[in-house]
Amino acid sequence: MEKTYCKIVLVAHMGAGIATPAFCAKRAFERQGHTVFLFTPNMWSELFDEAGTFDATSLSRFFEVQRPDCLMLAEGIGACGLDAAASRGVAVGMLAAARSEAEASVAKSSGAPFDFAIMISGRSLRLEEVDGFDGVVGACAPAVDAAYSSTPIANLVAFGPGIMCLQDATPARVAFFDKLVADGRFGGAVRCFGAGWPERFASDSTFTHIAYSARSSAACVVFGDLDKGVQNANAPADARDVKSPADALLTDEALVLVRADGAKLACVGEGLSPWRAERMDICEKDITEAHEALIAAVADQQSSDAAFESRRLPVDSQGPFLDGSLLAALESVREQLSERGLMAGLPAPRTIVSVLGYVGMGNFGDEYILATVDRRLRELIRGCSIVAVGENPLHTLRERGIYSITLQDKRVLDRVLAASSAALVIAGLLFDQGIRWSIGKAELASSMPHTDIAGIAAYVELAYMNDARPVLYGIGAGPLDVATAARLCASWGVWARCSSRATKRLLSSSARAGCATSR
Repeated sequence: MEKTYCKIVLVAHMGAGIATPAFCAKRAFERQGHTVFLFTPNMWSELFDEAGTFDATSLSRFFEVQRPDCLMLAEGIGACGLDAAASRGVAVGMLAAARSEAEASVAKSSGAPFDFAIMISGRSLRLEEVDGFDGVVGACAPAVDAAYSSTPIANLVAFGPGIMCLQDATPARVAFFDKLVADGRFGGAVRCFGAGWPERFASDSTFTHIAYSARSSAACVVFGDLDKGVQNANAPADARDVKSPADALLTDEALVLVRADGAKLACVGEGLSPWRAERMDICEKDITEAHEALIAAVADQQSSDAAFESRRLPVDSQGPFLDGSLLAALESVREQLSERGLMAGLPAPRTIVSVLGYVGMGNFGDEYILATVDRRLRELIRGCSIVAVGENPLHTLRERGIYSITLQDKRVLDRVLAASSAALVIAGLLFDQGIRWSIGKAELASSMPHTDIAGIAAYVELAYMNDARPVLYGIGAGPLDVATAARLCASWGVWARCSSRATKRLLSSSARAGCATSR
């Protein structure tokens, strides 16, 4: 049976960094050959309102041009204008790691009903009981994804021995850790990643911090029914006990990752679901007994340095992985929706081409070339998508219907190039006047590179490091006769396609000097 690959638009907070279930799903989807276009408030703040609702109408042009198979909302994000997707044949769905996330996405969304939901949970979320949801459901059990399991992470200086917590702060929880730290026998750090923690315990949950902490912590504390306070431990006394903490970071998937990373799961109190209770390594109803268990766990960790320092990969990295069950859930949803003409998919896996250019600024020539390259690559290569690297991603998204990033976001650029088959430099950048006004080679180390000569140099160098072959599409001779530009070409050793005789002559002369080859 021929395998089918999907183009997925994923909207998420990524609140737990690489330990977020949505991030695990993204890695697993991509590893299986699917294409994922990620939209987060951090990267695309203009597409979210103050309440965190995503504006799907901003992707109208993107839906028309790229024709993705589905729009998937995660982590309880809502979206307005979902009819912009539905009217263009894009299935509307959600990725839920908790029932509360599904309820929030449905309640906060408008414009079109949800066609599907994919669950990553150790329990049935009973989505058929969620008001306003009448779509198909695909379910998969929490597990470490293959990409996560093969990523070495360790930082024994910034993340030394100690304990961690993924839940939100309440007065009782803060008091629990205060009493633990006050005990002179406790020799570790306390790192809390939820909301409302005082500075002495609070840790940043973004990017890799939870994974670093999990691979260096003796235990991850999971509070049961210890209390029913509010999220913010610093709230006024009369505001406390208004509602229970949201504990948004404490998902079944996150617990699986933390436990695989070597941290014991330690329950304090009662009230956990049967699935979570079965996976606890330490269970103490009494606070004093819980303190003793945690002190002993940290002491054991510190007495076995060799075992501690070897925790650079998850301990159960042999699988089973999330990839298989998630793929089965997606395929189940796709088969059911294909009967309605949705999520047809493609018979070819993803191919990504990164395209650097002075785009997003409204220049007719640059914009026309970008749109033409995008269209022709999609026509010639099944499953191909481009990621533009330009000056104004929002303009490129809304006007050209092309996903875009900037050179400034080096972390994202690195991930894009790592997934790219080629790194294309388009239009007249190499031969433009940028060489005359940029800060030159110093921009290679600058935190604000632009798409001029120095920016191209940084882009091409990073492409080489990610095994993405750089290709220069040159238009116009410009100042290639400038010695600095020629030397840059020599350092790249790239292939260029020329559209003018003057450019070809200049490149040919550079080639004879060992600078480049022309064609």
